[in-house]
Amino acid sequence: MISINQVLHGYANGHQMLAASCEWTLDERKKIDTLSDLNGQCDEKEFKDYYTGYPIADGTQYVIAKTWYAAEMERPGCVWTHSLILSIEDISHILSIADLLGLFVRPSSYQFSSYDKLLQLEMGELEITNQINKKVLEYYIYTVYGLSRPRLVYFEADGQENIEELMICLRCMPIEMLRNFSFCTMAYGVRTYG
Repeated sequence: MISINQVLHGYANGHQMLAASCEWTLDERKKIDTLSDLNGQCDEKEFKDYYTGYPIADGTQYVIAKTWYAAEMERPGCVWTHSLILSIEDISHILSIADLLGLFVRPSSYQFSSYDKLLQLEMGELEITNQINKKVLEYYIYTVYGLSRPRLVYFEADGQENIEELMICLRCMPIEMLRNFSFCTMAYGVRTYG
């Protein structure tokens, strides 16, 4: 089994960490806090849930996060972000991308105690389903691996399959490349860290 730490961010007198399954160094905490916030100005009607991924802890861990708009908050522009933190070596052993994505849970109340527990995910060999568009996957791989400058991959469709293809790329990426790779599936503004 793969052990996964988790962190929940949301609004409480400012965007901040609300629950976590472990402690972080100040530098790691600052990066997680910053990259869990809304990535640019966005109106609730235009907002689409999105995923973010980036390395922390000198490239020994990798964060994969999902962000939702927090329309129930009085202050506009608030988001919930649930982050999963994996050992970078474990990413290549994820058995099911669907099971990984199924670990993301949007808070439905102000009870955050479930976010301070370690999660488990089965490890094994990845099975690429027939539902995955192999041409799209080739395009992802070419764009991510084949170009020296950061690039944008744009899709008009809102399909979950696009997220699964991106996660397959992460899973197949050599660790040395993954230690320097970050992504965001929906950019409402240009956001950089460091």
